[in-house]
Amino acid sequence: MGLLLLILSTTAIVFLDKKIYGTFYTPSIILSVPFLVICILYDLNADLLGFTALNYDVLYIWVFGLFFFWITGVVTTVSMPVKRYIVSKEEKQKDIYFYGKNLTNFSFLLACILTI
Repeated sequence: MGLLLLILSTTAIVFLDKKIYGTFYTPSIILSVPFLVICILYDLNADLLGFTALNYDVLYIWVFGLFFFWITGVVTTVSMPVKRYIVSKEEKQKDIYFYGKNLTNFSFLLACILTI
C-alpha cells in the first residue's frame, strides 16, 4: 500500500508541477522520481539479490514529507509572484558573457585554493 501511495503521489506531483510551472525540472520532481525508481527496482530485485524485503510502512513518511515539501513550494510560488520583463538579445548575450567570465574566474580561484 505504501508503494502504491508513493506511485500515485509522485505521478500527481509530476502532472501538477508540469501544469503549474510548465517544466519537469522542479525540486519535487527531482526528489520524488529517482526515489520512486529506486524503490520499485529494490522491491523487484530484493529477493533475487538476497536483501531484506522493503518495509512499505516506511514509505508513508516519505509520501507525507514529499507532500509537505511540494505544498511549501506551491505556497511560496503563489505568495511571491515573479514579474517577467522583456530583455533584448544583446542584453542576454552581455549577461551570459559577464556571468560566464565571473564563474570562470571563481572556478579558477577555487581550483587554485584547493590544490594548495
